[in-house]
Amino acid sequence: HCSLDKKAYNALWAECIARRRANEMASALQVILCTILKDHQTVDSIILWSDFCVPQNRNSVMSLALKTFMIQNPSIKQIIQKYCTPGHSSIQEVDNIHRHLEKGLRISEIYSPVSLIRVLRNIRPKYSKVIQLQKTHFYNFQNVSKAIKFCGVPYSKVKELLYESEKPFHVQFKT
Repeated sequence: HCSLDKKAYNALWAECIARRRANEMASALQVILCTILKDHQTVDSIILWSDFCVPQNRNSVMSLALKTFMIQNPSIKQIIQKYCTPGHSSIQEVDNIHRHLEKGLRISEIYSPVSLIRVLRNIRPKYSKVIQLQKTHFYNFQNVSKAIKFCGVPYSKVKELLYESEKPFHVQFKT
């Protein structure tokens, strides 16, 4: 959910193209952020809210993806990534989006991936964007992130990460 235009930006891909691991989540987030940046060219700071999932969101793969995004988009000066505490916080806008998606899918007949995409694009089209990812959108951040050695970041305990363009090789964190 982007608070600037109140839109949901959704990334969608077939399981035969990619799975749902850290690389795929990081690649999807990069595509979503690029789309948001195209829609809002004056943005220079981003705050991301992520769930508590270490294998998908709280790891060196995601850190590398966000640092790479910043290098590729020099207008972005900082990204703050915050994590919801399990069972204690929710983001109402995202819950609302999920509710609309579930309702739309429940009342639709879906017989193919193409019909799924059509249904998703017609659920509150004024307030959502569905981005269909292709194989070329996915990058392998895993190997590079091991070489960069984010080992000083205690990802399983982190509550917030700060990425700044002025410090391209640093990740600041709060536990």
